[in-house]
Amino acid sequence: MSRIRALVLSGLGACLLLAGCGDGGPRDDAPHGPAAGCNVLLVSIDTLRPDRLSVYGHARSTSPHVDALAAEGVRFTRAFANAPCTAPSHMSLMTGLYPEAHGVKQWRKGANLRLSEDVPTLASSLAAAGYAAEAYTGGGNIRPELGFDKGFDVYETQLTEVDPIFDHAVEAIGRLAQGTRPFLVFVHTFAVHDPYMPPEDDLALFADPDYAGRIAHTDADLGVDAADRWKDRSHAFWERVDEHDPADVQHLKDLYDACIHHVDRRVGDLLDALARAGVADDTLVVFTADHGEEFLEHGGFKHNTAYEELLHVPLVMRFPSRMVGVPRGVVRDDVVRLVDVLPTLLEILGLPEPDETNGRSLLPMLRGRTMAPVFVFSQWMRGRYHTLRIEDQKLIQRWAGSDGSRLVEELYDLSTDPTEQRNLIDERPDLAEKLRARIGVLRGQAHELNERFATGVEVVLDDATRGQLEALGYLEH
Repeated sequence: MSRIRALVLSGLGACLLLAGCGDGGPRDDAPHGPAAGCNVLLVSIDTLRPDRLSVYGHARSTSPHVDALAAEGVRFTRAFANAPCTAPSHMSLMTGLYPEAHGVKQWRKGANLRLSEDVPTLASSLAAAGYAAEAYTGGGNIRPELGFDKGFDVYETQLTEVDPIFDHAVEAIGRLAQGTRPFLVFVHTFAVHDPYMPPEDDLALFADPDYAGRIAHTDADLGVDAADRWKDRSHAFWERVDEHDPADVQHLKDLYDACIHHVDRRVGDLLDALARAGVADDTLVVFTADHGEEFLEHGGFKHNTAYEELLHVPLVMRFPSRMVGVPRGVVRDDVVRLVDVLPTLLEILGLPEPDETNGRSLLPMLRGRTMAPVFVFSQWMRGRYHTLRIEDQKLIQRWAGSDGSRLVEELYDLSTDPTEQRNLIDERPDLAEKLRARIGVLRGQAHELNERFATGVEVVLDDATRGQLEALGYLEH
């Protein structure tokens, strides 16, 4: 088991900013949001597609604890990521900025830039208001070196194990709840990321006992050591898969569902920890994911494209009991984006929004007001993908070729073709040009915004960290 713990001391200034700190009286500039001073629990399950959750209509009961969370809050049916990959998507979640604006990319050999110090994050905004902030994560592409630790007092990465992430987060909730400061706890896990390796008791609930294929779900069955390079384990897993065998494809989905069931149980442990500590009614809970996963919808597995199965993500929010005018147990079909999470949380908590953000607060919507429709702009800079969805019209751009000079485009009408099977790029040149021009404008605005920030410091990795990232399959190109 490999574990890295990064401690960032918040200093005396955080205490001085805490409402009522010192004389116990209210401050004139104290936050006045509907849940000012409440705690925040933010949970992101890497690689989780919503249609495999029972609360999103999956026939199997994969997510009873998330289902219960949604029954007490708001579930968004059309939430979308702003990138189909981990690092830029999570940084968009944390900053409210498009990937080309915040500039954080997936790891690679060569230059890797940390988030600019000019860019505030959810954690740094809450820390400035006196919050204690701790993170328990799977590391990889959301390691502290890229700037994900900004604002956190504790930022812990757990590279090879799932359960310690939740064990440590449960302990942190109990400890922080005894303190005098409100808290932010961020939990992230690769528990449903490939290779899919659920515990036996979860797998037994979903797998066909008569499955006779070659797919393995333990390191022992793969014939590799758990400490081996992640990419070697992943290769050993996928080389046993016959994509032309329906039984193999179904077994992959069974493994994925079992992984979801396992992580759902651990999410239940987080919610139980809030209740035991007596802070459930004073905590805003957000459950989401950075992107989804493919199961041959477009000819492949994993997550290397920009189709809806990757950009569509779950988003569930449960609000503190003091919030009035916000219904519980409701479903919203409005289009929302991960860049909207930051401004929403800050308005709910009564904290100032950053000067620059590409998202908008969803609080008016949550209180029943009609909000203007929004577009979904997503980017994968290192994969050279840019996508724009306006209502049900979606354009995908990919810059291909060794020098990235060849533009490949796909155009879909999601109202009649929700699975993106019929490319209309040659049939609707007028629509394609409209979306193409808008992508150009959005990219220009994001690039201009990025230029206004101080350049992020280039990440210099020590040998141990470099080895751990290479073991996860990063830094390969």
